[in-house]
Amino acid sequence: MTRVLVLLGTDHHPFERLVDWADQWRLARPSSSVLVQHGHTRPPRHAEGVAFLSPDDLRRQVLAADIVITHGGPGTMSDALNAGRQPVLVPRNPQLGEHVDDHQMRFGRWVGTKGLVTLATDTAELDAIVEAELASPSRPQAGIGQRGASAAAELGRLLTLPSPVGPVVFIAGAGRSGSTILERVLGQDPRVVALGEVLHLWERGVTKNESCGCRAPFRECEFWEAVGQRAFGGWDRVDLHEVRSLANHVDRQRRIPKTMLPVLSPTMRALTRSYASYYRRIYRAALEVSGRSVVIDSGKHPSLAFALSHDPDIDLRVLHVVRDSMGVAHSWSKSVRRPEATRDEDLRMARYSPLQSGLMWVTTNLEVELFRSKGLPLTRLIYERFVADPATTISRTWKALGLPGAAPDLVGDDRSINLDVNHTVAGNPARFARGLTHLRTDRTWRRALPARDRRVVSLVTSPVRTAYGYGRTT
Repeated sequence: MTRVLVLLGTDHHPFERLVDWADQWRLARPSSSVLVQHGHTRPPRHAEGVAFLSPDDLRRQVLAADIVITHGGPGTMSDALNAGRQPVLVPRNPQLGEHVDDHQMRFGRWVGTKGLVTLATDTAELDAIVEAELASPSRPQAGIGQRGASAAAELGRLLTLPSPVGPVVFIAGAGRSGSTILERVLGQDPRVVALGEVLHLWERGVTKNESCGCRAPFRECEFWEAVGQRAFGGWDRVDLHEVRSLANHVDRQRRIPKTMLPVLSPTMRALTRSYASYYRRIYRAALEVSGRSVVIDSGKHPSLAFALSHDPDIDLRVLHVVRDSMGVAHSWSKSVRRPEATRDEDLRMARYSPLQSGLMWVTTNLEVELFRSKGLPLTRLIYERFVADPATTISRTWKALGLPGAAPDLVGDDRSINLDVNHTVAGNPARFARGLTHLRTDRTWRRALPARDRRVVSLVTSPVRTAYGYGRTT
């Protein structure tokens, strides 16, 4: 007879999804034994149920079970490990009302990478895992079964380490695609801390002391001063030469063929994780200083996203923003002043020809598409659709990235939003905007971009532009 044990711990939030799974499993297999320790969730209707188990009863039930399934609480997980069993872990999902936030989901992914649990993100995956285990039982378990208490001790050790950082939403895509205004809008949500283009922090912030989005010089901004203290003990203690050297080894377009691989050479892995650790420390400090739960980095460069993807302690989500290549080319052709600049040579943003901007648009967007091979959360946002219907686009994006809680309601029916003070470290001048702002589609390229330039951009970008849904009149 197959024995299945389901442990929901003592959390007061209902976890009816797992109780329903246990009932369905019992109905489908009348000869099986299914016991659910349901805690504060309603008891099962068909499986056997008990609210709580004494420590001795819990150990006996774990030892007798063929399959042990737990929620994402570390205490319940530790109970199973102490009895020498590797549990199947099903984290509570806050979007289903099973918890207040997504820390069980993040924690589950983290301990899954440490080999202490088998992670099931939903009941369909749980079905497959349980069927596979029963078809080819691993009990007695040569690894976790022999380690027993040592595995629980390993979990205890991990719990003393910093938990995964994030969610970190990395906005990737071609320059001049609207990432700054998108980040500003999302940054109005009280759960979000928007940091701007963090890859430019080392040069524009630490070295040149350019203005933060709050308009204070970087080194005089209280937010960034506190972040630097928490992350490194102060910005003066950061070895900028090492940061630049590591960036040259891993955060360059020419490095993507290596960093996109799921497994890196030992040397490349060490370099990549050393580089990513600088960003991880900034993200963690920003969350602690702000008291918020989601980080946005609008760095855009796919090479940085690939480097960050190799740090298991960064809960990375990629938001691919795409704007029409015609609008991007027109934007790159304009002379734009940088109000934050502290040096004469930095007073203007870079400019590129239609051929250059078209090539960059194609290569950057295709590089972001390569990120799909990483198996991490990734979704595409078309900028023109965002400004046309921001509420719907934000809702879909929030859900697609698996961000905690309900999607924010940030923009009015007239597509207006009140932009508050922010602490973005780099980006286009829109990061300094405050007060009531109306989102609108910029189609000035239709009259301002010369016909010859349009033909060049069309020639270079047409196949990819069409794939993204842009037509001749878009």
